[in-house]
Amino acid sequence: MKALEKDRARRYETANGLAADVLRHLAHEPVMAAPPSGVYRLRKFVRKHRGAVIAAAMVLLSLLVGIAGTTSGMIRAESRRKEAEAARLAEARAREGEKQEYARYRSAINFAVNDLRYTLESSIYTKSVQDEFGRQVMQFIDQISPADSDGIKQRAKLTLLLHEVEILRSRGDVDVATVRERFAEAIRLAEEIDKNETKDFDVAAMNLSVAFAKAADFETLNRQYEKAFEGHSKSLAIAERVLKSPRTREFTEITRKGFVARSLSSLGWVTYELGKSAEAIEVFNRSMALYAEAMASQRDEENLASVAQLHYRMATVYQRDKAGRLAVEHFEKAASIRREILGLRPKNQSYKLDMVRVLEALGDAHIFLGQFAEAKKSYDESLALAQELSGTDDLLAINRALSLTLYKSATAALKLGNRTESQKLYDECLAIRERHSRARPRDLDAAIEFMLVLARCGKTEAARTKAENLLKLVAAQGSGYPSAANYRLQSTFALAIAADNLDRDHAVEVWPPERLAERKKLIDRSFEALDLAIASGFVARYQLETDPDIDALRGDPRFVAILEKLRTQSKAK
Repeated sequence: MKALEKDRARRYETANGLAADVLRHLAHEPVMAAPPSGVYRLRKFVRKHRGAVIAAAMVLLSLLVGIAGTTSGMIRAESRRKEAEAARLAEARAREGEKQEYARYRSAINFAVNDLRYTLESSIYTKSVQDEFGRQVMQFIDQISPADSDGIKQRAKLTLLLHEVEILRSRGDVDVATVRERFAEAIRLAEEIDKNETKDFDVAAMNLSVAFAKAADFETLNRQYEKAFEGHSKSLAIAERVLKSPRTREFTEITRKGFVARSLSSLGWVTYELGKSAEAIEVFNRSMALYAEAMASQRDEENLASVAQLHYRMATVYQRDKAGRLAVEHFEKAASIRREILGLRPKNQSYKLDMVRVLEALGDAHIFLGQFAEAKKSYDESLALAQELSGTDDLLAINRALSLTLYKSATAALKLGNRTESQKLYDECLAIRERHSRARPRDLDAAIEFMLVLARCGKTEAARTKAENLLKLVAAQGSGYPSAANYRLQSTFALAIAADNLDRDHAVEVWPPERLAERKKLIDRSFEALDLAIASGFVARYQLETDPDIDALRGDPRFVAILEKLRTQSKAK
């Protein structure tokens, strides 16, 4: 075939080449002739079918390019997915780290507040202890860099700042303007956090709501009810916004309803203090309806405690408005819920102390209705709890509650004719207050409490002396003394109680002239002190209308005139 090839370059060049190849074949040696190679045949095919081969090559090339592009895209997409997953995991780890860091801050805060407050209550409550308390709280705040804009740390700083303000508020030597400015600082920080928050929108909003509420509570304590109403209204507006339009899943609907219900409860109380009883009850009812919805699916301690407080507030409003039976009804509901809470946490001292106060208030409501046996029953239950608490701890708040319950139980026993029991309880009450007064010789509030107990326990001359000394002390402070109205009112109470308890234990039916003259002097001096209190800014008419400590003044034309004067001032305001 090599000799017949059309291509000259592939044929034998000469006849000798053919002959040599034949000889190699006969000698069984490799010959030069061979079939066309695959490359040769391919080249021949391409030349013959050039157009078709080029088209096929282009199609193949397109396929290869497409496959390469798709593969590259898949590789890049997978790479991006892995990068995104890594970023997400890194963010999650960072977020978890932030939460743990915040938890550590909160743990430190809880330690500072709970442990130091415990120390404060169980000590002699001196200014040095208060200063140390404030100093340690400030140390925690200083550990957070002011330039640090991290949201969680800023919220921790806000929490600490609010606690610091609470400490300032409890101190007797810090003026109202200073505390008010610190609350304003906390609100500004909360507003900044809320404005700059990029993730935990609802948490930031509720922190702002809490800041407004705490500032409003402070204004309530200072009887600045218009300012308190404004603050609680802002707090409620934020809570309602979070309830209706939540931006995160941080709070469940039940929790959000609880926020709104608590805001309504606080707003209702301030509404009442502004003299709008009917509107206050409406607000309270709105709060109660939300609590009912929340507790239908989640009956926890926090909601139970809030509902008990709401019933207590409603009862107080009804009692001050002389709707005694409604007051008893709501006090009984509050007591029932407090018993349920105690069933959940029977060793919790705070819950027991709350129960003591509710039962005491229930007894007061029964006294208001002339139901002395029912009052004595409530007082005795309250007294048993208070004595149980005092046996395990010597906290100031517990001993205050114990001495007050002893006094009220003694008064109820006296109303029922049990003079021996009454005197025993009065003596126990006096001994507790005297012990605490001696332990805190520079604490004016302790001295005032002792003065009131002396009056209640029939120690007329000692109570009168302390009341006169208190009036002299206030007068010496000059005009503008922030506690003047309160201290003059306490002197009024002490003098009125002393007049009411004059010769109490002798049960005389006809008083001798000298005793009547002494009683008249005490009552006259009570009115003088009350006039001074009103001149210093006292305006709480309801307290005069309902407080049994000034029963000796009721029926006197001067007392009626004072109530009318306060009523006129309230309407004009």
